[in-house]
Amino acid sequence: MKQLLLFSLVLGLSSNSLGQSFFSHDQKETYVLHARIWQFGWMGVFGGSLATNALMLSSDQATRAEKFDARLSLLTSGSGLLSLIFNPLPAAYAGRSSWESNPKYLDASIAEVERRRGWGHLTFLLTEQAIVASAIAFYDDRPRDAVKRFALGAIVSGLFAYTTPLNSFSQSAMTLQPFHNWEGIGLNLTIKI
Repeated sequence: MKQLLLFSLVLGLSSNSLGQSFFSHDQKETYVLHARIWQFGWMGVFGGSLATNALMLSSDQATRAEKFDARLSLLTSGSGLLSLIFNPLPAAYAGRSSWESNPKYLDASIAEVERRRGWGHLTFLLTEQAIVASAIAFYDDRPRDAVKRFALGAIVSGLFAYTTPLNSFSQSAMTLQPFHNWEGIGLNLTIKI
């Protein structure tokens, strides 16, 4: 759990504020690098969760409740991993020739980030966590565990959505960008609601 939150924090700090129409050559490379870190980092998180839960299901020492939770976690982690496989950030797979020959490539990546941070996607993520928590509360009769599971799932879902690398000129930006870029501090601390 601690490793997941620490890794998520590192993913969040890897996001960068880049102007959509002000990409320099170095900024494009940096944005592509950050998109790759985010894409493959979260694929590792979800893949690791799938592996851990699969081991839990195969364990003879796991309780019935632990196996039930592992089945549900397999669904949510699998959903996250499939989302990244079938709907990746385009910049994560961009080679230099892709974004040099087609500037719309980075715009498509920024549009995907904005979609992931939009209310529709966040509502989907929270609904998924609510269904899982309801199954624990009502089907497995463990309401306290359901509340904990929902809270943890909502935090991870929020980190998943809000750690995507985003430019500071985005319409849906509602974030505090990391403080490691002091040159553009006026743009990095902009909060748009």
